[in-house]
Amino acid sequence: MTVATWSESYLQLEQVKKQRALNRTRQFITVINRHVGNLLLTEIKREHLFRFRNERLQEHLVRAGKEREKTISLGTVANEISCLKVHAKQGEEMHQRYVNLKSGDVAKAFGIVEDCSQAIPKDVPAKQSSSVI
Repeated sequence: MTVATWSESYLQLEQVKKQRALNRTRQFITVINRHVGNLLLTEIKREHLFRFRNERLQEHLVRAGKEREKTISLGTVANEISCLKVHAKQGEEMHQRYVNLKSGDVAKAFGIVEDCSQAIPKDVPAKQSSSVI
């Protein structure tokens, strides 16, 4: 899954919708998608973060549709990188939670059982197959 694809899902999470700074998070994600949106979440490496940082520090502020002389501050770039890290970590957690399911995980996720080992009751006899010869 690409960063841009995950961004759409990320912004729909209830915990993200409840953020006080949701509009700022959306702004960060727009910038992130412009620079690394085509990368897979699993492809993001340290060098991508450094390239993102260097590119952003070269960009000029845009206010009221006009490019200004002042460049993007280091603090803003640090906040964007932090947002990207959180974004990627939650994407990884969602992947682990929903893609790498094991037997009984669905029952556990729905609260049917506490422990995955209880997913199949032990006192229920195995179904006997009857064969006609």
